[in-house]
Amino acid sequence: MIATREMALCDIAQAAGFTDQSQLTRTFRKQMGITPAAYRAGR
Repeated sequence: MIATREMALCDIAQAAGFTDQSQLTRTFRKQMGITPAAYRAGR
């Protein structure tokens, strides 16, 4: 979902069960080493 850019990050966070976008960002950065926005920008 993050790579396709079809949904806003806050909507993706909610759909994935995170409490908010910041929780998604922290988890994604911990696992991937970059933020979701940086991941999108690099695609």
